[in-house]
Amino acid sequence: MQNAHNCLDRVQAKSTEANSVLLLLKGVFRMGRAHGHKTRDKNKASLPQVPKNMKSDGLDVEFDRDLADHDDLEAMARSKAADQRAKNSR
Repeated sequence: MQNAHNCLDRVQAKSTEANSVLLLLKGVFRMGRAHGHKTRDKNKASLPQVPKNMKSDGLDVEFDRDLADHDDLEAMARSKAADQRAKNSR
């Protein structure tokens, strides 16, 4: 922390142009009340809200049931059972 204050003193002594830099650096080196909340609140602005009609239901079916083999049908049955378990656990 002492090094930070020494750095601030040197920047402050340079010129009036450095005063604007000093104001920016004060927020970096000094810990204020809101210091602990910066990283917590940063996430909210980057999370977009998607309308419900644009959300997918998570089902991804790309083939016809007539073309499905035994393994595909078994996987679909397991997926459906897992969806039911997830739905019931809510």
